[in-house]
Amino acid sequence: MHDSAPRAPGRCITVNCAALPETRLEAALCGLAAGACTDARRPKRGLREEAAQGTRCLDESDTVPLPRQAKWRTVLEAKRARRLGAVADRAVDVTLSVATQTELSAAGSAGHFRLALLHRLAMVGRALPPWRERGAALLRLAPQCFLPAAASHGLVPQCRSPAAEAWRMDQDWPGNGRALRQLMERRTLLSPDAVREPPTLPQWCLPQPPPATRPPATLPPADRQP
Repeated sequence: MHDSAPRAPGRCITVNCAALPETRLEAALCGLAAGACTDARRPKRGLREEAAQGTRCLDESDTVPLPRQAKWRTVLEAKRARRLGAVADRAVDVTLSVATQTELSAAGSAGHFRLALLHRLAMVGRALPPWRERGAALLRLAPQCFLPAAASHGLVPQCRSPAAEAWRMDQDWPGNGRALRQLMERRTLLSPDAVREPPTLPQWCLPQPPPATRPPATLPPADRQP
């Protein structure tokens, strides 16, 4: 999306919000003024400034605490941000893209995500279908998984058979791209077969959790006749 947009010449910086502690998230995004903390001997640019004239993508955005969400809303409205420890705001000129596996509308209704922020983020929304719903497109994505694995380990890429392609399209892929990528890498590294065939593929899949079982229904006692 970034490469096809007018801001493609700028940088695209992705931040995994779930990987940053709450105390470091704001400093990473906004930057630090000199003297803001013990190690801040000189000003430090935040990711908002690093992505100037480009795109900043916030992954797992639903994990951001509610107080930080309020500051996001202010930044989006004013298009200005302040480094931690600074007294003046700086102009922010970035395209903000957020990604999440959670339905933010439902999270907002439950009080876990600020609806005021959601209304400002939802200028353009796009739902990406899971891999099990992508049909033949899955076949075009598979080479992007096993070709890098073969190249990184100096191996010859294995050939695909039509039956193996049909098998891939029939799977649920609960881990989406990660599940397919790891399967292709395990198959490339551990199997000596030059051609992928369906009987050899399931053994390289991770074991699936057993389906949820319901407790057996108990019938009410039959009415006794006098």
